Amino acid sequence: MKKRAKQERSKITTQVILDAASQVLVTEGYPRASTNRIADRAGVSVGTLYHYFDNKEDIYRELLERIYARMLQSITCCPEQPTLSQLLEVYNLSLLSIFNEDPALIQTLGNLGSGPYLSQRNEWREKIVNAFEAMLKPHESEITCEDLNIGARVVVCATEGIGFAANSVQFQPGDLLRQLLRIQLSYLTSPLR
Repeated sequence: MKKRAKQERSKITTQVILDAASQVLVTEGYPRASTNRIADRAGVSVGTLYHYFDNKEDIYRELLERIYARMLQSITCCPEQPTLSQLLEVYNLSLLSIFNEDPALIQTLGNLGSGPYLSQRNEWREKIVNAFEAMLKPHESEITCEDLNIGARVVVCATEGIGFAANSVQFQPGDLLRQLLRIQLSYLTSPLR
């Protein structure tokens, strides 16, 4: 993003552009999401859009950045819990609240995880995996994975995939929570063979 929005008006304009970009992405798809369409939907000139963003990739990087930052925050702000099961439930509730705010946008952004956005996704995934591993560490005695980092990576990737692809569009929130917990706990605590 070209300019960090410092003034309230700049923050509002930036958010209006991001909201419009979200709408265009969901309704028209990424290939049709041009800066002209985004500016038109936002009710701003293309010049104003370019004052804040270099191009459409810059806009969608910012949207992804915000989602990944919130996903990371759902881990780093997760309060300690007495059991692994309780910890994962609290974490998943926080994560699902993010995914359920705008399920169509989350699914569409999940499809942007390649191409010009692949390195961004991979950088954030590493941060999220490391934070998730640290979150699991106090419950290591309940976990049967030989390598906690690999266990964290598998759970993060599976949860990200489910959240992006099978959020509340397909599942009721309570059902999705139960399925996530089942997958995560089964993987982390199943006896090694």
